[in-house]
Amino acid sequence: MRKKYKCIEVDCKNEVSGKNRRCRHHALILRHKLTSFALKHGKYSKNFKPTYYCIDGCGAKVSEEGNRCYSCSKLGNKNPEYIDGRTNKVHYCLVEGCNAIVKSYGRKCRHHAQLGRKVSDKTKKKQSISKKKLGFTHDKETCPCFICKAYRGETKGENASNWIDGRSFELYPKEFNAELREKIRKRDDYICQNCGMTEEEHIIVLGYNLTIHHIDYNKTNNKESNLITVCSSCNCRANYNRNYWKEYYQEKMEKKCIQQ
Repeated sequence: MRKKYKCIEVDCKNEVSGKNRRCRHHALILRHKLTSFALKHGKYSKNFKPTYYCIDGCGAKVSEEGNRCYSCSKLGNKNPEYIDGRTNKVHYCLVEGCNAIVKSYGRKCRHHAQLGRKVSDKTKKKQSISKKKLGFTHDKETCPCFICKAYRGETKGENASNWIDGRSFELYPKEFNAELREKIRKRDDYICQNCGMTEEEHIIVLGYNLTIHHIDYNKTNNKESNLITVCSSCNCRANYNRNYWKEYYQEKMEKKCIQQ
C-alpha cells in the first residue's frame, strides 16, 4: 500500500508525493520569496547566506540588517562617555613633569615636540629663501624687527617707546599706603571702574587685590580725586595713549562726585 505524506508547512493538510516536501501552493510562495530576495541582492542559491553591512556606510559587516558595527556604535552621542561633544578624558604630554594638555594619548606638547628636532640643509635653505622674499633677513646688526632691536639693546632705557623721563623708577611716597588703597577700593565698591571686574574675581584669577591707578600719572599726587580702582589689565592698558585714559578717568570721577 502506498504511503501518504502531508505538506511540511504547519497547519497544511494537503497531500504530497514524497517525504519532507511542500504542496504546490506553499512551494510557489517560497519560490516567490527566494526570487524577490535574489533580485534584491543579486545572488540565489539554496545555501546562500546574505551579508549585511553597517548602516553608517563604513563597510563593516554586521549580523543583521539595519545594525551598526561596534566602532560606529561608539561614535558621537552613542558613546557612553559623550558629554555635549566633549570627551571627559584629558590627555597630557608624554614628558614627565609637563602638564600641558594634548589632543590624544601618546603625544607630546608643541614645545617638547620641537626639542631635538633635526632640520635638513634643504629645508634651511628653503626657509631662508622664503624669509628673504618676504624681507626678513634677520641680520642682528641691521635687521629692523623688534627681536633684533631688543638683542642690540635698542628697546631699553631711553630708547623704549614708553620712556618718559625715567619716572617709572621713582618710588611711591609714604602717603600711598595700604590704608589709603583700601579706602579707595571701598569707595569704588571693590569693582574695576573700567571693565567691572570684582575683587573676588581678581583674587581668583591673579591672586591679589585690585590695583589703584593715579589718573594724572603723578605718583606724588595722592588725593582721593586722583585715585581710582582698576584691575591689573586695565592698569597696564592705561600706560598707552595716556592722554585718552587721563580724560576718560577724570570724567568718571567728575560724574561720581556729582552723584554723591
